[in-house]
Amino acid sequence: MKTKVQRTIPPTLLISVFVVAMLVALINMQARIGSLPGTQTEAGHSYRYHFAMVVNSDETPFWQFVYTGAQQRAAQQDAYVELMGSNLNEYYAVSDQFQMAAYAGVDGIFIVPDGEDYTNELIGRAVQSSTAPTPVLTLMENDSNSGRSGYVGINNYEQGGAYGRLIAEIAETKSIRSVMLLANATRGEDQKGGYSGDVIYSSLIESLNKSGLGDTITVDVRAVDHQNVFACEKDIKLLFQSGEVPDVLICPDYRFTISAAQVLVDQNLVAQVSLLGASLSREILEYVSKGTISAVVTVDPYQLGSVSVDEMIELMQNGRTNDFTALETILINQDNVDEYALAFAEKQP
Repeated sequence: MKTKVQRTIPPTLLISVFVVAMLVALINMQARIGSLPGTQTEAGHSYRYHFAMVVNSDETPFWQFVYTGAQQRAAQQDAYVELMGSNLNEYYAVSDQFQMAAYAGVDGIFIVPDGEDYTNELIGRAVQSSTAPTPVLTLMENDSNSGRSGYVGINNYEQGGAYGRLIAEIAETKSIRSVMLLANATRGEDQKGGYSGDVIYSSLIESLNKSGLGDTITVDVRAVDHQNVFACEKDIKLLFQSGEVPDVLICPDYRFTISAAQVLVDQNLVAQVSLLGASLSREILEYVSKGTISAVVTVDPYQLGSVSVDEMIELMQNGRTNDFTALETILINQDNVDEYALAFAEKQP
């Protein structure tokens, strides 16, 4: 019988490998955008400001729309926006992408926080640096405890209220007893998925009480692995297999929405569970059109990109910006999905 020999990798080697990987990714990024200051594009044009946008890689469909809006607005403001991780050969976590952007010396960073304490720590370090502070705007997830410079995105109070009103409409034609709200497991059920989840939950309950449904409907929060779509789908399937199949499932962001829609199709639960989602992509619009998703509550991604750049420019020029910038909430269902599908097809990245 062969003896298995265990080899211990020295911590210094692991650190070295990580550093080398980060440097290679940084070199690749700088090769695409040029040296700073005075960012050079492929056409050799120099810009006054260079910003980085940090999102999770598998959320690309929605954020490509946002990025397009940001690019178009930035070009009008003598600025350039780099979508981190878009042309890298391997996956990098949000915290890794953030560090690459910071090391590159960008003028400002847009980020969708992932709920990790380390990411929040990095945001705080960047904003509060005594030598080279870098402004950071969080998008769609308001992690105010991170020390971010400002927030741009959906009004979570309006989002929660919209879900409550949609449930009241569904209850007119279908018996509703149970509602499940998905939360990021990184943030925890007790926090309802962080600041945004807290606000959505509170507003949802308030809305249900106003419609007279507060005493007849139970709202449960369930923490789901939010690291990637595969893990998210797996956790949702496990919830359903354990017998927790709600009348209404609320998915407050892109990853929850796209994962839950696929699970409902796979488990043949589309007719049983009314899915209320968020975010926007061609796939989500198709799910709405087919009735897999009853409705989504979201914002215009192009407007999100454009307004984010305006807020960052104001911060660069005046040293301050709005702490909280909420965009208009839009509701997409089968009544108007064709209109939005056409509009976004014309603006496709």
